[in-house]
Formats: sequence, structure tokens, C-alpha cells
Amino acid sequence: MFQASRDLVRHGSGCGYLPCSTASREERFLKQQTIILPPTLDRGAAADIIMVSWHVPLSGVLLALWHAAGAARGHSDADAGTGGSFTACRDACQNCLQSVRFDDADPTSSPSEQSCRSLLALSSLYLCWSVHCGGHEGASEAVEAWNATCVETYSTSLPALDDVLANYTDDDVARLRQLSRNDSLVAGPPLSEAVIPSSSHFRVWHETLLAVEYVAGYHGLYGIAMPAFWVCVVAVGVVHRLLSAPSRSDGGWGGGVVLRSANAWFSRTLAIPNTFGHRRNVWGDWGTMPPRLQSLTLLLFLILNVALSMHGYRIIEENYYFPTRTRQVLRYLSDRTGILAFFNFPVIWLFGMRNDVCLWLTGWDFGTYNAFHRWVARIATAQAVVHSVCYTILISIEGGWSYYLSYYALGWWNYGVIATVAMSLLLPLSWCWFRRHHYETFLVVHMALGLVLLLTMLGHVSIFGGRYDALFYVPACVWLLDRVLRAFRVLFFRRAWSVDGLASYDASANMVRLTVPMDEAAYEVKAGTFFYLMLLDSSRPWQSHPFTVASVSGRPSRTSLGEQVPLLDLEEVDATDAASDVDGGEATRPHMTFLIRPYDGLTKQLRHLAAATEWSAPVPLRVLLDGPYGRTQKLEGYDLVVFLVGGSGVVTALSYLPTLTQADGGRQVQVHLVVREPALAKDVIRRDMGDALGCGGLTVDVYISSRAGVAAGGTLAGVPSNVRQHLGRPNADEVVRRATASVGRGSLAVVASGPQRLQDEARRAVVEALARSASRISYFEESFAW
Repeated sequence: MFQASRDLVRHGSGCGYLPCSTASREERFLKQQTIILPPTLDRGAAADIIMVSWHVPLSGVLLALWHAAGAARGHSDADAGTGGSFTACRDACQNCLQSVRFDDADPTSSPSEQSCRSLLALSSLYLCWSVHCGGHEGASEAVEAWNATCVETYSTSLPALDDVLANYTDDDVARLRQLSRNDSLVAGPPLSEAVIPSSSHFRVWHETLLAVEYVAGYHGLYGIAMPAFWVCVVAVGVVHRLLSAPSRSDGGWGGGVVLRSANAWFSRTLAIPNTFGHRRNVWGDWGTMPPRLQSLTLLLFLILNVALSMHGYRIIEENYYFPTRTRQVLRYLSDRTGILAFFNFPVIWLFGMRNDVCLWLTGWDFGTYNAFHRWVARIATAQAVVHSVCYTILISIEGGWSYYLSYYALGWWNYGVIATVAMSLLLPLSWCWFRRHHYETFLVVHMALGLVLLLTMLGHVSIFGGRYDALFYVPACVWLLDRVLRAFRVLFFRRAWSVDGLASYDASANMVRLTVPMDEAAYEVKAGTFFYLMLLDSSRPWQSHPFTVASVSGRPSRTSLGEQVPLLDLEEVDATDAASDVDGGEATRPHMTFLIRPYDGLTKQLRHLAAATEWSAPVPLRVLLDGPYGRTQKLEGYDLVVFLVGGSGVVTALSYLPTLTQADGGRQVQVHLVVREPALAKDVIRRDMGDALGCGGLTVDVYISSRAGVAAGGTLAGVPSNVRQHLGRPNADEVVRRATASVGRGSLAVVASGPQRLQDEARRAVVEALARSASRISYFEESFAW
């Protein structure tokens, strides 16, 4: 993957103080690796900057960017003011003289030992600095640094720079032999006099190293730009969250008409609409497009990656490292894409974790960051492929396929190949269809390949002496910290680790009802939050899925319903009573309820376990709960709240109803529930909406979308007067239009939860309402996007 050896020997040795005849490919490659990080940046400090850049506080990231930008500016200033930094000038002299042997040194000594013991070698180097690097103040510091190495390694000290130069007059210097490029390439007898490189030979080496320094500065700077971009995105999200927070006391959003108008334009144009048209599933079951604002953010990030992969190169006519323009482009592009891909790793892992501080800062849902996680990973994979392909072409051009195959004897090369293959496999194995239909397989494969990727990348960059290890440790620590926090959440919910829940399955409603006691919970479970559920009694106890809490209660809501709504069918109420009381008092204990629609995987196992008996005999199950996650929307700040929910999405409305209907202020709440099975609506109304239905501000519209469901389950006979029944699907445009007419210039919240089609219709309705209505409208969507 890293081409270095033949060019260096053939074009004047870039081996530094290593004997070119014996230096390994790794050593000769690393000599060129000023190309990796800015030369003005200390190597140890570089690793610190990488680590600091992904510490959670934003100040750490900004500090890292400031250091990187300062390093790049310092390099640019030096080049602009003196025709090149002293580092490049110093190294150019060393490279010009590297292959020359002098007769005042042991013929068997290494080049590094000769540079410490040979006065002629030192004189030649000092004279080169004087002639070609005049005006630089770094020469004395360079001598001091090398003198310390000579004393430590060979127990000899170097003569002072001024003392050596004092032995040569201007005429002496003018008469010195000048080495050309051919003199450096051809091994001749040891020289008995000091020499200096010719102007043309020095110029090419100097321009080569300056080009390397120039590209290296942009490598480091653009690498840090990857996390910096997302720091800016999160900062914008935080500001928008603060500015768009509603308050009924000031009539909606603070800041006056201008701010409200700007917020409405932003919402209807960027924040709420789907990317194209009104459908999110633009490729059916094979993929979805995120909402427009997310898509624009990702498009901007893609453009940034492409632009930074193409900018910041200095291509020169004569380059001793890479003789042709093609080789220069291939080498620089290979390094740049590899660095950008690796700098994207912390972003990928951070956005893929449950315990992401960015979720709390911005208030965005898990689906938003999961979309960012997937698309950043896809971009990084493309960069890794470009990195690998370009190096393959570069090495093949240099020595043919036999030379290319010889690299497979190197460990770090093989690690890089495995890492690229792992990333390439993760791409199709994370596709939408595979996630939905084989989620458990996807999860295991995803974690296994992610582990392989991290470990092989650590091995791949091992030749850099730890300079890039931070980009391995940051994702690894993020992953480990997320697992530790998950364990703490489980223990905080119940000290006994597992919980004995009660599950029952109603075939007519096709819904599993799971109640979990929470009398030992160390925190309050709020509306709209969700838990990851693991079934310890199943054949795969490690599987976990997220479920929103439908309700939190310490007493049966059916009592309130029976008292406040006398029109209910008493036989069905009695059946509900029996189902609630069978556990011997569970309903009187603090508990939370989940309504789970069974599909495949874990939910299918849950249905089989719960279906052992009817509703009258719930099945005890040992469950593990990791949570709560998510955030509670401030819906009580709106004059009217409209829920458009379908199927098991009704849990979103149920979780907010106690807060919205019990709070003072005359707030109106509408629930539009779409179901296929009328039995589901019956059960939810009778068992979960008892207290809320007794309040005057709540209306419920039930839409039975399946004619087969009507034939099998009948109608909603005996429901309260504020519950209306409809056949077919709701017209979201009409629902939102009536809501805006009702609220006038007040504030309206539309909450959608359920099938993707229902959410798309709700989005479109809100966007159109924002364009024609004076109401202050907010849109919230509760869903799990995998």
C-alpha cells in the first residue's frame, strides 16, 4: 500500500540517517511521512490534538482546531517569507549529501555515525546550510539537537557551526566541488574534501520537500475538519432548539414577528419536508431518504469531503520522491483519502451509540443521528476504497504485479487490506432491506466487523509509531463508555438486574401488552421516552429492541373509565377488570406498560411466550430494561396538540395524555388513531384512556383502515361521546386544516407516530399549513429509524 523504496534509492536517497542498502520498506516509507502531519506540529502533540478533538466538550475540539490552524499558518508564513522553511532546507542538504562517503570516517560506519564523526561530512553539511539556507535562524538549533544525539549514541560531540564555517572563505567556497544528481546516484571512492550540492540538485530536493511539507500541512488540517464540521452542525442544532422553544405565556415563540416568520420559513422549507416530493421511502424497501435538512447537511459534508480530497496539493515538474505527475497525484490522493477516512471514525462511532451527548444537546431523535452514522460511514468507506485503489495503481506502476504482490508479506499492509474489505462488507450488510428483515443477523455482523475494522486499523497505522493510535482509541473508548452507561441504566432501573414483567397477547388486536413493575426505579419515567427490552426467558436473551412507554401508573385506569363513562359495555369492562387483577395486586404497584406489535425476531418470540394463555392469565417473564432514552417534547406549551398515530404508534399519544389533560390552561388535545383491528382501539380506549377521556379537552377519532377488520371485530359500540369512529384512512390535510382554523393565531403541535405513509402524509400537511396559516405550527415525529 505504501510505495517508497525504489524511488528513494533511484532518486538520491530519502533515507535520512538510515543506510539505504539495508533499510526496510517500512523505514524508507516512514522517512517520507512528513507527508502525514504538519511538519511544524510536534508528533506527540499531534496525537494529543486528535484525542482532544473528540473529547465531548466543544471547547476541546475548538482548541484542537486552533492548534492545527496555527501550525498550518506558521508553515505558510515561513515559506512565504524566506522561500521555504529551514526544515525543508536542512533536509534537502542532508538528502543531497546522504550517499557521499568521506575518507576521514570508517568505511564500515553508517551514514548517521559518519555525520557525527566525519569533519568533512559535517563541513559539507554546514557549508550547504550557509550557501543554500542563508538567513535562517534554525541552523544552530539543528546542530544542538543533532549534537545531543551524537553524544548519546556515539559519545562524540559536534564542532560549533561558526567554528567550522570560519575555516572557509568565500573564495574557498566558490572553489568547492559541487555535487550533481548523478554524483549522488553513482557510488564512487571516498572523498577527501568538503563538497556542496549544485544549485540545481539542491533546488529539486528543496522543492520536493517543500511540496511534501505543503501537502502534509493540509493533510492534518483537513483531517481535523471532519469532526469540526459536526461540531458546527451540533452547535447550530443547539441554537435552533433554544430559539424555537414554545411558551404559551408569550403566545408562542419569543423574539417577535421577524423571528417567528423566520422560524416558520425554516420549518416549511428545510426542517420538515422530505428530501424529494412527499415520500421518504423513495426506493421502496431498499432504502429511505432522510428529511430535507438532514439530506442537505449530508450533501454539504459529502461536498466538503470531495473538495478536501482534491485541494491542497503542490504538483511540481521535478520531484525526487515521485518523478511523474501521475505518481504525485496518486500518492497525495491516497494519503489524503486514507487520513480523511480515519478521521471520520470517531464521528461514525459517536453517532452510532445510544448514549450520545449530541442527542441531549440538540433534542434531535435517534433516527437523525443514525442517518448521520450511516452516511458518514458510507463516505469513509468510499475514501478507504480510493485510498487502497490508488496505492495499488501506484505500486503496480512502480514495479509491476510481482512487486505489488510482495507487499502482502508485510503485516501492516495486510491489516489495511482487511480493514478495507471489512468496511466494504459493512456497506451492503447494513442496507435497509437487510436491517429490516434480518435485524439480529445484521446486529451481530455489524458489531463483529466493526471490531475487526478497529483492530486492523490499529495494526495498519502501527508503522507510524503511535501517531494515529488516538483515532483508534477514541472510537474504542466511545464504544466502551456506551456499554458501561447501558449497564448503569439497567442497574438504576432495578437493583436486582432483571425484572419480572407480565405479558399477554390479544390475537384479535394483534398486540402484546407488557407491564413492568418500577417500584425500585431510581428515576421518573417521562412521556415519550423509550427502553431497550431484552427477554431473558427467550432463546436469544442478548437481543434488544426499543419500545416507547405507553403509560406509567400506580392504579388501574379502568376504574376512572368505568366511573366517568357509564356508556361502556359492562361485560367488556368486567373482562378488563379480571385481566388487570389476576396478578394479585400488580395494578396497585407503580408500573409501566408497553404495547408491542409482533413482527419477527424478538417481538415474534414475545408473542409466542405471551400467547400461552388468554388475557385473563398474563404470563410472567424475566426482562431486562435499558433506559430510558429519548426526550420529552414540551407539548404543554401549545394551545392545541394533534396526534396522528397508527397501530402501535398509539403509545406516543398515550404517554403524553396524562400530562396534557391534567395540566391547567384549557388546552385541547386531538387523537387520530388509525387501526386495522377494531379490537386494538377498544382495548386502548378502555384500559389506557380512562382518566383522559373524562377530561373535556380530549377528542379521539378512530379510523378503521381494514374492511376485514370491521367484519371480524365489529364497530366500537358503547364508546364515550368524545370518541368517534370512521371507516378508511384519515385525510391528514383536512385534519391539520381544521386544527389551524380552530387555533387561529395560536400555537399548534402535530405529532405523528406510526407507519411511514402516515408520517409522510402528516409532514406534507404541516408543510402546506405553514405556507397558508397564521398559526405557529411545530411538527414532531416519533419513530425508530434503523
